[in-house]
Amino acid sequence: MTRKDSNQNAKDICALHTDVFSPDLKLLVLAPHPDDFEAIGVTLKRFKSNGNRITLAVISSGASGVEDSYLANDGNLIAKARIREREQLAGCRFFGLDESDLVFLRCAEDRDGNILENKENYHQIKHCIKKHDPDLIFMPHPNDTNLGHRRSYALVRKALYKMSKPRLLLLNKDPKTISMDERLYTFFEKEDELWKRKLLKLHASQHWRNLRTRGHGFDYRILEFNRVCALNIKLAGYAEVFDFEVTTSRSFSKGDSSLYNKNIKDGAINILVVDDVKINRLVLEFILRKCGCECDWAEDGLDALKKLDSENDYTIIFMDCLMPKLGGYETIQRIRRDERYNGMQIFCTSSMRSQDGVLNPRCEQCPVDGFLNKPFTESEVRSLL
Repeated sequence: MTRKDSNQNAKDICALHTDVFSPDLKLLVLAPHPDDFEAIGVTLKRFKSNGNRITLAVISSGASGVEDSYLANDGNLIAKARIREREQLAGCRFFGLDESDLVFLRCAEDRDGNILENKENYHQIKHCIKKHDPDLIFMPHPNDTNLGHRRSYALVRKALYKMSKPRLLLLNKDPKTISMDERLYTFFEKEDELWKRKLLKLHASQHWRNLRTRGHGFDYRILEFNRVCALNIKLAGYAEVFDFEVTTSRSFSKGDSSLYNKNIKDGAINILVVDDVKINRLVLEFILRKCGCECDWAEDGLDALKKLDSENDYTIIFMDCLMPKLGGYETIQRIRRDERYNGMQIFCTSSMRSQDGVLNPRCEQCPVDGFLNKPFTESEVRSLL
């Protein structure tokens, strides 16, 4: 796929709506340094409001980011590391993250303060992932001038390569990111901007260093970067931007075109997901992969019919109700009239129920095998399968 950065087409990136994720999904933030958590604070705040449990693991001390002249600590790395950890604790308290959900890995570093890409650090990171068993992992994108970001990603990727459980790896854009595919964004405005500014300023050593070396504070640096990210996708406000990878044992799948290996394994359930909203496809396909299914996608009813004509090997279809060009209801009617698809199971996915739980009358008339009400959980998907 072509790299997209400052020339990102706004239609190629979609909003990261946390409410489409089930609250039972667990998040792990693997922060190469203290303050990497705060850089995506608004996104994490919305996941927290959604009910998702968040664990923060800080990989390195970040001591090299504290200048010798700060608080006259005279170059003592232990004192600098303690400063960074105190700042991270203050940030977590402000955020509302329980201290039991914060761990400092204190991985070994080289003379420049960058994490070493060695066996000991690999096993420590692998143990952290196994212990907390996350569904979603957040960390900075590796295509970055920051060596700590690159090495941290390499160790995480190596650890995930050995694990069978699929996970969604969300890689955030950083001021030092060279280039990346911008696929998801969290948009925010003044209220969240003021909140994030306070959060960032709690890293006082970094605020002081930015004031001295760049002429503006740490909060300005990150929020100005967020403002430019929003402008690049034609939004007036601020945005935290992400690429993503879906991980399985010995494989990493990138992009939205398909999160799955198209080579169908013997006995695997082959599923077509039809939804015009990218983030909805991402969430459902991620859950289906966890269930051991193969999967393809279509962005509307017409696209789905073309896929069926060219590849009539789908066992199940998950069909969104409301889509442009050709909606879910009309598409299902056409499929049911075609004898080639006799026996194919179709599940309707939509916000089909009102707040009092009453099913939309049109859904009741639709010839489907079951309904999946958004947002849905993994157990609800498994029960249909």
